Amino acid sequence: MKVINKIWRYLDPKPKYIFMVLVFSSLIVSVFELISISAIIPFLVAYTDQDKIFENMHYIDRWITLPDMNIETFRLYLTTLFIGALVVSGCLKIIFLWSVNRYAEMNAATLSLKVF
Repeated sequence: MKVINKIWRYLDPKPKYIFMVLVFSSLIVSVFELISISAIIPFLVAYTDQDKIFENMHYIDRWITLPDMNIETFRLYLTTLFIGALVVSGCLKIIFLWSVNRYAEMNAATLSLKVF
């Protein structure tokens, strides 16, 4: 803990702020990753066990009010939602990893100039 406090004292206010933003964005990326992972099970159930969808069709009708609601349109919407969650999660993860890498490189140079 002493080492972290020493490093923290060498940082300027702007890198400290960016660090806090990265911590907050890691929480957001984690939530989107959780959503994309948890969407796998309903997606697989919809494509493997059609009886489960017909049993819960009255719940689906309450949330999605479409005039031509049938199993195929529900599958299409579920597939679109699943792929959308994966794409958003992947893009956020790539942006977050790029930001962390850029932050680490920027502060490594600054810290090495201040320490040595």
